[in-house]
Amino acid sequence: MRTRCLLALTTSVLLAAAASVTHAKGFSYTYGQIGYQNYDSDSIEYQGASVEVSYGALDFMHVRLGYSRYWVDSVEGTSDDNIDIDAFRLGAGGNFSVHDKVDLIGRGTWIYHGKSGDSNNADIGYEVEAGARWQAMKKLELAPSIYYYDNDDFEADVGAGLGVVYNIHKRYYASVTGRYFDEDRVKDIFAGIPYDFLPVAGSLDQTRRMAGFLFPAPKEGLSLCRGLSGAC
Repeated sequence: MRTRCLLALTTSVLLAAAASVTHAKGFSYTYGQIGYQNYDSDSIEYQGASVEVSYGALDFMHVRLGYSRYWVDSVEGTSDDNIDIDAFRLGAGGNFSVHDKVDLIGRGTWIYHGKSGDSNNADIGYEVEAGARWQAMKKLELAPSIYYYDNDDFEADVGAGLGVVYNIHKRYYASVTGRYFDEDRVKDIFAGIPYDFLPVAGSLDQTRRMAGFLFPAPKEGLSLCRGLSGAC
């Protein structure tokens, strides 16, 4: 019983301390954003609106869900320009703090493109990303990344990108991300307005709940270290 008490207390303290340190100086992964995207390649050109939400489920993990509506401007080999694309994205990633102002990121995303109009079909693909978030200045963040992308319609390709995020006011930000893929000479530009739901406040409550799940309090009559104020 004494060992379990000490383990529970030590783990709770360490988790809480890690959460407070990480988020006091780190990045938030719980946000929502809307934006505009322009996609230009040798085979297809389109533009449209996007919405995305991200949730920092743990201090080292986040999940993302996104939807975009695109209007196709041109498609290689056809005069059909009456095509709309509904794109759905679902992904998860890990974020690891290596410095007060730097996080390393790795994430994977499942992507579904449903095409409507004269060409009714769909393709499914995925994207793997490795990158970083760097707090270059007090209100300015830079996010370089490399990507691996593959789907039903295109050859697998590797690309690179750079995101720039600027804090406009409190929880509101402006973001611009540019990406380039060599295989189809893809130039992908996204401009958005993120809103931070948990601005650097951290997930201390989430960590406490996690500690409570891993080490539930004993039933009545078996108090955990007697309220942490008495002997175990």
